[in-house]
Amino acid sequence: MSIKNSFKMMLNRFSIVGEILLFLIIFLVVFCGLGAIYIQPVIQAAVDLHLNEEIINLYDILLSGSSFGEIIEGVKGILKVIGNIFVNDKGIVFKTFVVPILFFVTFNLFANMYELALCKVLEARMSSNAKLSLLNNVVSLSGKSVLYVLVKLLFAIVTDAVILLAVWGAYKLVVLSNVAILVPFIVLFVLLAMVSLKNCFTITWEQHIIIGEEKIFPALVNSTKDGFRHFFMTFSGYFVSLVFAIAFNGLLAFLTFGVGLVISAPVTILYMKFLQMTAYYNWNNRRYYLDGHRIVTPGEKELTDKLE
Repeated sequence: MSIKNSFKMMLNRFSIVGEILLFLIIFLVVFCGLGAIYIQPVIQAAVDLHLNEEIINLYDILLSGSSFGEIIEGVKGILKVIGNIFVNDKGIVFKTFVVPILFFVTFNLFANMYELALCKVLEARMSSNAKLSLLNNVVSLSGKSVLYVLVKLLFAIVTDAVILLAVWGAYKLVVLSNVAILVPFIVLFVLLAMVSLKNCFTITWEQHIIIGEEKIFPALVNSTKDGFRHFFMTFSGYFVSLVFAIAFNGLLAFLTFGVGLVISAPVTILYMKFLQMTAYYNWNNRRYYLDGHRIVTPGEKELTDKLE
């Protein structure tokens, strides 16, 4: 893994950012359409029983500085309406619980469909300096991508639950230690450390699937072996990169009132993918193009010849 070379390749292949951005725009359009389909029945059921009016009533109570008892009555009014929704519409259970699960799965499926395709595009750039279309590869690899995304989703549910428990444990420990001023810093540190640890399992997962032509689960096993065989390099590389990514995206969002995220988000995605690619190429002693003419050989200086 090479932070320096990943950054250089991101700048040299910056046109790929446009392709990622195009995919994200298409994804958001699909996401918004599906969101309207999934959420509309639940919203309609709530409006029919005047839940919105009860929420507005509670808001007015809070603004008027009413007593605690009046606030409790306002909350009870909301809960009563919610209870009536479930009583009057038996299908709301499906709409409220099953539909969000379907929406969550669909969201993750579409959001991550680009990953194997992007790996294929970057592999072509690094191995032969060839240019492939991201969207074309999203379509051609859709079958493999669906299986990969579903397995990755199951993996993420388990690991993210562990991360949340670790962050919650750190939060409670700091609060009990009466050093509340340190809460945001320690919680953020634990979060970044746990996410970096999680990435030790998946550092070269996509590369083993696309470049190594391995099945989904063997690829995950080999990726885990790679990550923990080079644990310090993987963990520290991800940790430092995440810190810079948060600072970069946060600062740009602050300076541009959020508009800058349109560019910074795909830039961050591309950089992180190059980080994975350089790890796979370096650990497998594979030469790769740093740009249009310079070639990197792991363990040696940059060359200016062509790949044989």
